[in-house]
Amino acid sequence: MRWISTLPESTPQPPPTAAVQSLEESWSTFPIVRLRFTLRSQGLSIPAFHASVWHGMIGARLREIDPLAYLAIWEKEQSAPYALRAPIGPTKISDGDTLFVEITLFGQAIAHLASVLAAVDAASSSLGQVVHQGQRGRAIIEEIYSVTPTGIRPVRLLSETELSALQIPAGTILQAVPEHPTAAVRLILDAPLRLKDNGQFITQHPSFTQLLRRVFGRMRQLQPNSSAQQAKEILQHAASITHHGSVRWMTLDRWSARQKQNMPFGGLVGFLEYHGALEEFLPWLALGAWLHVGGKSTFGFGTYQLQVAE
Repeated sequence: MRWISTLPESTPQPPPTAAVQSLEESWSTFPIVRLRFTLRSQGLSIPAFHASVWHGMIGARLREIDPLAYLAIWEKEQSAPYALRAPIGPTKISDGDTLFVEITLFGQAIAHLASVLAAVDAASSSLGQVVHQGQRGRAIIEEIYSVTPTGIRPVRLLSETELSALQIPAGTILQAVPEHPTAAVRLILDAPLRLKDNGQFITQHPSFTQLLRRVFGRMRQLQPNSSAQQAKEILQHAASITHHGSVRWMTLDRWSARQKQNMPFGGLVGFLEYHGALEEFLPWLALGAWLHVGGKSTFGFGTYQLQVAE
């Protein structure tokens, strides 16, 4: 007697692959925290563009306070889940001046927010060059603000509950742009913009495709399951957008603790202007302003203010 199964023979199936989400889906709940520190100089003598100073000092303090957080955040130079921002000023920061610095954490880096705050506090007490009686300059933190798409609000207590409440889902940034027809956008560069194309630095006004490609590149660094196909399709539409504006290349120096010398680096400053049917691109330009675009975002590069013209 021969028994025959009434069920079809099963064949080994490959493990399911992760579904590729649309850009809107993958970024709707992606968490971002941005904090602004307002400080008062006490004996400081540092460059007006002081984001690179904070980069070194916060990193050194974070490595002492929480080595695991340092490895998870500060050591990831190519896909850093954080960014710094400080404005470019005409002169040095001196004794008594007010200054501010912003730090933004993305995704899983937010889990280390308490350690980063402790590192900022420790770094502020030992900044700049040696001054009178062999004492280093310092900066007193006067206020801490949470920055959101709708404005800023003071942060009074930094308990576990309030730290979690500081998170902004990126979806709110994508939805905060106007829906009316847009004839032009202007990107005011409040820090150098450092872009490359085919391995070469872009030293003139970038095309809209060059800029948007870097926005999507930054998004892929932070959220790898974003739809590359959708980004490619959007970039194809970007070819019709024309550009105009006024930019120049600015070179800055930063002190490298590893190499014990000043290292020149630079990017574009001024403003970028783009013309055409831009409604489709506004959410990604708005998100790019939060993520920082191009190289050296951990040193404060790649920030801009987005202005929209009807």
